[in-house]
Amino acid sequence: MTHIVLVYQDQMRVEHYQRTPSGFELHALKKPEDQLAFESLGFEIDLSSVYFGVEV
Repeated sequence: MTHIVLVYQDQMRVEHYQRTPSGFELHALKKPEDQLAFESLGFEIDLSSVYFGVEV
């Protein structure tokens, strides 16, 4: 499975594009409790951890 992740540096926003049979599906994450998840890897992280120590 293909994933593309864009992490914004000037605001709390992560765009997670996940490839599906019909094309790419976008998941826009904006809240500290939103989870960025890679099911195939068994990995997930919340945005508050991604932006830990960063003022946005």
